[in-house]
Amino acid sequence: MRLFRNLRRLWRGKTIKRVRARVVPGKVIHTLSIVSTVRNEAHNLPEWIDFHLAQGVDHLYLFDNESTDATPQLLSSYARSGLVTVIPWPHRKGYHTQSRAFAHALRNFGGANRWMAFIDVDEFLYCPDGQALPEFLAGFAHRPALLVNRFTYGTSGFETPPPDVTGHYFWRMAAPEGPFHMRNLLAPKSIIQPLHVTAANGGHTFILRDSIYNGYDEADTPILRRQAPAFRAERIRINHYYTKDRQSFMIRVSRGKTVSNMVVPESHWLELLNEVESKAIVHDDSICRVRPTARQAAVPVSPHGSAQSSVSD
Repeated sequence: MRLFRNLRRLWRGKTIKRVRARVVPGKVIHTLSIVSTVRNEAHNLPEWIDFHLAQGVDHLYLFDNESTDATPQLLSSYARSGLVTVIPWPHRKGYHTQSRAFAHALRNFGGANRWMAFIDVDEFLYCPDGQALPEFLAGFAHRPALLVNRFTYGTSGFETPPPDVTGHYFWRMAAPEGPFHMRNLLAPKSIIQPLHVTAANGGHTFILRDSIYNGYDEADTPILRRQAPAFRAERIRINHYYTKDRQSFMIRVSRGKTVSNMVVPESHWLELLNEVESKAIVHDDSICRVRPTARQAAVPVSPHGSAQSSVSD
């Protein structure tokens, strides 16, 4: 039945998102690993990798989606240190590139990991109180998956790239109030126990064995597909630096999506950029408490002239 549905989706020109992933139990080597697809991220990878190693991540599985910059050489140096496993990963017509990569990671590496987090290079995962991620996850050992909500940040007034990400982008969109639909910029990301997963289902969630839920939030509340009871991100969160500076955003638009080989009109991305910029009115520099380096941050200036609220030390 699944094969028939996939063939029908291909015939209709749609992308196949659900990819089966049979995880074979093995000796657990890593408590927490990160899985991500990357393309032309040489400028951003060192900060992103070092940040997550400082939060307690043991290993990273990075799928290089046909990079043409210095990304392959950079990843090779990390691979030689044993911290990163690099997998060349071209697009496959008709398939969700991230979903295929995530299923591959589960099938080939899942048995060696207690937890695997699936995030992008513009996303920084951490506990605001400074608790190490593996220590936090130990409290959810009885759950198959944890869904982590994201705060989306705008350009913070930068036209060109600042020296780093976490020390300069401080203006984000407000969290939704009350129940919300988990779509687009509000869709959370997953940290899963591989042995409880049967399939990857796009870039955000997974099909869990014998479960009707996508996972549980930080309050241990079960989350059904597409809708969450409340937006919670006090104990664990993701900073989603969706746009970064305007120049970087337009470069990313020009190189295409890393999840599929579909062509998305530039007007679509510009609408998203304008949406984020118009709503990024909350000043939030809480990530500075857990940054692994203490480089001097830029003085935060609101791109809107005033802030709705502030979150800081």
